[in-house]
Amino acid sequence: MQEHVPDVKEVEAVIIRVQKGETEQYRWIVAAFQQPVYRYCCRLYRRGRSS
Repeated sequence: MQEHVPDVKEVEAVIIRVQKGETEQYRWIVAAFQQPVYRYCCRLYRRGRSS
């Protein structure tokens, strides 16, 4: 299953909207990055445990 990876301009636009008060847009940021960051942390943890 291929995930949609937001491009930098898309992320920057959402961050600007959040900074302007559209705090509901923060959910988009979390949804976009939660799974990739979680998987990255799991790989780091496994790598550290195998050393």
